[in-house]
Amino acid sequence: MITRLGVATALLVAVGSARADVQVSKMKFVAPATFTETVSADGKVVVDSATDLKIVIYVVKKQGSLDDAAKLVTAGVPKSSLRLDGAAIKTVELGKGNDSESRGAKQRWGQAKIDGKAAQFSILQRDKETIFLAGIASTDDGRSAFSTMVSKLLPTEDATADTGGGEPLPKLDAFIALKEATASSTFADKKDAYAPWHILDFNSVEKEGLEVPPSSWCEGKPDEGIGESVTLTLAAPTKIDEMKIAAGVWLSQKLFDSNNRITALSASFDGGPAIKISPAAKREWASVKVGKAITTIKLTIDAVAKGKMNDSCISGVELYIGEDVPGVARGLDEKAMAALPVFYAAMEKALNDPARTGLDKLIAFPFSYAASDWFLDGSKRKAQKLANAKALADACKKKAPACPGAPNTGGRDDNASVGSPSPGKLTIRFPSRREVIDVWHLEWKNGAWKLASADYESP
Repeated sequence: MITRLGVATALLVAVGSARADVQVSKMKFVAPATFTETVSADGKVVVDSATDLKIVIYVVKKQGSLDDAAKLVTAGVPKSSLRLDGAAIKTVELGKGNDSESRGAKQRWGQAKIDGKAAQFSILQRDKETIFLAGIASTDDGRSAFSTMVSKLLPTEDATADTGGGEPLPKLDAFIALKEATASSTFADKKDAYAPWHILDFNSVEKEGLEVPPSSWCEGKPDEGIGESVTLTLAAPTKIDEMKIAAGVWLSQKLFDSNNRITALSASFDGGPAIKISPAAKREWASVKVGKAITTIKLTIDAVAKGKMNDSCISGVELYIGEDVPGVARGLDEKAMAALPVFYAAMEKALNDPARTGLDKLIAFPFSYAASDWFLDGSKRKAQKLANAKALADACKKKAPACPGAPNTGGRDDNASVGSPSPGKLTIRFPSRREVIDVWHLEWKNGAWKLASADYESP
């Protein structure tokens, strides 16, 4: 839905075309043609049926700092006639947000709540105007679409030019962001081999004809561990359709038989009522239907059949989104998750700019870049080193190999896969039709995503 603001605002929606241009005062807001709209007195709410995205647009009439604009938004939107899901918006709560500036345009982005509904927000100031946008979405596609469209409002070399002409980056695969994993007790080990995070972040290995988790969380009490629990806290509410649990030590049948066998478990989501689970007497995944967005999962040991070794363990937890079990990234919080699509959209824009405008703010120096070729001949190209922003600018001006380019997907439209080598770090592997694939290595540091290095590997 689009509602009209109390300033002179022209609204253009090209239904059925490749995209729709919404003129928000002097700033052009580019949206997919799947957007529908309704018009009211002094605001806009845009709804995209394709991505389950609603965007609130509000023009701030008085100019000032970004702090001033934030105050005017929280006070002004509830007094406007903006409507969300058919009802007037009553409250707007803005998080602290992150500020940036590029070519005279200022931006603040972060997390918000619109009538209690989680949202991303952006306050943009350029051309002596200030607008507020909030995106409300329950899917990664919706959040990514919002970030991409907001990024198109930022100026480029030619502020009047269409910024969408470059090669788009592929969508990112869904992944589970694990903020932390804690337990009421944990079996002591110098190598942290039984730490709670192992039950969610693992790569299965084949043992005795089964694909099994290689490690486990084991409670640390001297008794059977009845009442001990492990809690997984996700970085943001995530829609989980099903959870499967590997109760016991699964690495071998001998270990499974020798340790205590958990005969009863309780699962609780976001502090809700306990769901009783009865694991099988053999290595079989126990399944629990979830079917909602959750943030915390607590598993409690209720009963065991005692073994030769008096340890009660859980080897694995699989969280299903649809029929898939996404990868896991540890050490991320809600702020990092909200910032990722914004960063990704900014990278797309910068890499499609011949001058690589803004790229220096998105990479970590010193930066290492190894450009890929069509074939992997058994040897890596020598990685190019960039010490600082000046070295980056010089390399791109000269069109030298050290100037980073967009990943070469060879026209494939598959999603890019996301992995996590360690807490606070992500590895993005891009689809490719070649013998090599481009790889980005990201790090979350000081409240911002940075591209730490880029190289390539064999698929």
